[in-house]
Amino acid sequence: LFDRPAAVMLYEICVERRLATVTKVDGHEKRKWRPTPLHTVELQKLSSNLLRISSDRTMDIAEKLYQQGFLSYPRTETDKFKDGFDLAALINEQA
Repeated sequence: LFDRPAAVMLYEICVERRLATVTKVDGHEKRKWRPTPLHTVELQKLSSNLLRISSDRTMDIAEKLYQQGFLSYPRTETDKFKDGFDLAALINEQA
């Protein structure tokens, strides 16, 4: 629901009655394209322009995120592989 007062009213009814019956569900499949990898230089430019963070500080943050498992290795520009390269096997090896 995009109408906040209506959503609050329905929420309050649900909390008060504690039992509800779903009578209809409308769903639509949505697809999103996978984001492309962010090149290191592009990351540094964006962090400098948008966040006013120095290039060195950006790479320090990226390195910490990598060490915590949130990023792939931040100091590589590889996003294309030879035909036939078994990327899935390499990913499974890391898990």
